[in-house]
Amino acid sequence: MTMPPPPPPMGDYSMGMPMGAQAATPDYASWGQRVLAALIDYIPVAILQQVLGRIGGIGALFSLIGLALSFYFSFLTGSKGASPGKRVMGIQVVNMQTGQFIGGGGGILRSLAHILDLITCGIGFLFPLWDKQKQTLADKVMKTVVVSGPKEDFVSAFKSAIPSK
Repeated sequence: MTMPPPPPPMGDYSMGMPMGAQAATPDYASWGQRVLAALIDYIPVAILQQVLGRIGGIGALFSLIGLALSFYFSFLTGSKGASPGKRVMGIQVVNMQTGQFIGGGGGILRSLAHILDLITCGIGFLFPLWDKQKQTLADKVMKTVVVSGPKEDFVSAFKSAIPSK
């Protein structure tokens, strides 16, 4: 009795395509798109912190709110592929092997991995300017890429960040 041949190896599913498949190179997000997305996410919070921080203990409250928003936007980036700023800019974060979102916990870990970008005197954040896959150091560690995704207007992007029942 002869045994059937083993199944073919799974291979590297880069951007969700089996190895050897004719897939177009992903449309990686530019460094400028990534920077603008971060500014859209965090400038409003920073302004509120500065303005309201001058009023007694409200500044500390807004610092906590800013931290909570940072974690929430990281969670959204992992679970839905994008924070509101990324949605406005039409970019999303995906696993480079599967093309899938990395999950809420993965999004938070990716944000924490950005510490590597900071401890290199910020040079890690500049890697997308010359890296072939436009990855930061955190992206390399987390095996993620930032690619083009659906664009939303500012209001819709922030409405989609509000949890629904």
